[in-house]
Amino acid sequence: MEREDEGGPALSLALPRPVRISCAVLSALVALMPAQAQPYRQDLRENWALQSACKIKVGGDVVSTTQFTPEHWYKTAVPSTVMAAQGASGEFPDLFYSDNLRKLKLKGDPCGCSWWFRTESRLPAGFQGRQTWLHLSDFVSDQRKNLA
Repeated sequence: MEREDEGGPALSLALPRPVRISCAVLSALVALMPAQAQPYRQDLRENWALQSACKIKVGGDVVSTTQFTPEHWYKTAVPSTVMAAQGASGEFPDLFYSDNLRKLKLKGDPCGCSWWFRTESRLPAGFQGRQTWLHLSDFVSDQRKNLA
């Protein structure tokens, strides 16, 4: 969905589960690009929002648009775990001090719902109407390391 307020198209991304995009396919497509169309890389590690799907009253078709405003969501970066984002927000203070982690009282079942990771990013004005690739393989492989 585009927003015309700052000159370029807006990119809104919400990930309900890991996505895999082949690095080989991306490399082959970049190699076939004309010389004047140099690849542009934009780092999306910062400025993410995180929230439990149990607390969101709208569907993914709304969450993934630029019109959605994530109010009362955890601020985070990726890669991150849900608990790391909650700890960084102060919900679980001093997790690694003494036996605080052992004493942790979780409200409800934190794994009973999926969690949304959401961010927005602005592409340069020159990208209007151009095909754009979103490469997430580092994000997915980093998340798998956190599960081990």
